Amino acid sequence: VKCFSGAAEVMARVRRLGQDALAPGDTGWAQLVLQAPLPLVRGDRFIIRIPSPPATVGGGFVVDPHPGRTHRRSRPEVIARLETLVSGTAAELLQQALERNGPTSAGSLLSNASPEGEERDALMHLVQAGEVILLQASAEGAEMPKDKALLAARSWWSAVARQIEDKLSAHHEAHPLQTGLSREALRSGLRLDSRIFAGVIARAALDGLVVDEGATLRLSSHSVRLTTAQQQAVDGLLAGFTAKPYLTPSVKQSVAAVGEEVLAALVARGDLVQVSPEVLFLPNTYDAMVARICETITKEGSITLAQTRDLLATSRKYAQALLEHLDSQGITKRKGDVRVLPPS
Repeated sequence: VKCFSGAAEVMARVRRLGQDALAPGDTGWAQLVLQAPLPLVRGDRFIIRIPSPPATVGGGFVVDPHPGRTHRRSRPEVIARLETLVSGTAAELLQQALERNGPTSAGSLLSNASPEGEERDALMHLVQAGEVILLQASAEGAEMPKDKALLAARSWWSAVARQIEDKLSAHHEAHPLQTGLSREALRSGLRLDSRIFAGVIARAALDGLVVDEGATLRLSSHSVRLTTAQQQAVDGLLAGFTAKPYLTPSVKQSVAAVGEEVLAALVARGDLVQVSPEVLFLPNTYDAMVARICETITKEGSITLAQTRDLLATSRKYAQALLEHLDSQGITKRKGDVRVLPPS
């Protein structure tokens, strides 16, 4: 058939939806598959004609100019969605759009809003009622979501939150000594793009579902728990660090004492500070050393490797590892053979 709308015409194929045939004077649903795009919006009227012999066979108005797919003919949910598009409230239309399209920015969702602002008021109500979820780090408030704010239907958010909980629970069970799952591993498992994933994690952290630790994510209920035997081994190792705080057991010795996974857990939760591939310190020892080095530099203007070794009553290996670590953290700056404080 030929489809005419305004001054435009294009060949089209008609797919009836929900009915096998329409008698003259009847109304029903159909999807027009156009051979070329037309700039149509919801509410535009059209007529269709048979080209040969030329005859007008029907007409109607556009309900969904961008369906995104070819509908199946006998799907009740398709007809229900179209009926909502025709007679649904502004709130129902917004919810339906989010359920169909997934997370969408507020600006895109309201791109066809009426000048009267009915859709904006409806969106505000949906957000405040918790039917539409803001994917960001701040809870719903009295203000209208900004155009770039990501929004999701509650049904979509609930399904994703369950996936997050399931995936993190499985990881914690399989790796009880790891603090959490890497961000990228979770994002890949959820199959979300980076922007939506960032909004999802911000919202999940706000709701208390997850704890965002930067590189890793964990359930708020998860913490590393050592067995009795592991805790005894850790106590013995930490006693060695306490006995010689500036000449501590090496990484290799520590792994031999408690195991690689347990040592990684101790570093991850802050029980030990690793300053090089071979050197570890207790956190209070580390803080005290940093304070003494900075105090000396402030007083003397700089500090050498030898001076650091003597100041801390340690060996060259430990002093060098510590100074190189402080350089990498921006706490000190190497200038020839001395360290100085970086400009503030």
